[in-house]
Amino acid sequence: ERPQEHYDWLRHHLLRHDGDGWWLAEDERGTVLGWSSAVLREATWFLSGFWVRPEAQGLGIGRNLLQHALEYGRGHYRVHFVYASDDPRALALYQRFGMVARFPVWSISGNPAGLADYHLPADIVAQPFSAATASARQARLALDELDLRVRGARRAADHSLWLGYVGSGSFSGQLYWRGSQPIGYYYMSNWGMLGPVVATEVGDFLPLLKHGLAEAARHGFGYLHCDLPSINAEAVRLLLDLRWRINNGHSFFLSSGPLGMMDRYIPSGATLF
Repeated sequence: ERPQEHYDWLRHHLLRHDGDGWWLAEDERGTVLGWSSAVLREATWFLSGFWVRPEAQGLGIGRNLLQHALEYGRGHYRVHFVYASDDPRALALYQRFGMVARFPVWSISGNPAGLADYHLPADIVAQPFSAATASARQARLALDELDLRVRGARRAADHSLWLGYVGSGSFSGQLYWRGSQPIGYYYMSNWGMLGPVVATEVGDFLPLLKHGLAEAARHGFGYLHCDLPSINAEAVRLLLDLRWRINNGHSFFLSSGPLGMMDRYIPSGATLF
């Protein structure tokens, strides 16, 4: 279970970097009826939070919140996207705003012990993240390159957050190289959340994922969880073969256009993707 301080860090991070993407709806007494938050990373816009009080639904509040959120960064982003629950009213609203359902995102969890003895191929080198990674120019340039290729946008601010978690002992992770070329990375929290995980080539994703799971097993993790794009078919097959379970409740990835290469990606979660 995520500690409360993690949510506090996330909220502070979003307000610091994307404060203009937050909107609240209140009644005349100041009661919050709903809110929305958006994250802008270069040419991509992501709806990171959206909620309307149940008794206030159906009054147009959600539509107004989403309209305002989409104004954040208008003219700078080329694609807007969300991954959302299967609530039919929310899905219909996103579709009306040009976000088309592309594929489900599975909530999947299990034990990594079956990969405890896995080792990387000889041509791949793992560089563990540390507190020093945040100030290492080569590593930061590598992360930028990987995100631009796979996710469609650089996200230096988010890596600063996650590497800060590494420095505090809340996260761990690796940056992977083949010779002088970065080929992927992963992060994992100390409460068992895996992601983001990135590989530039489909053929490299499974070795990197297996290595991350092996590291988790060797450090005593008996349970991990991730939100896995169903289009990442090889990863889905691997985890199901390890007897992981697809949990009740899933999300849909919706976007206004093509975005990155989700067949070699695991997001960090619903807040930063």
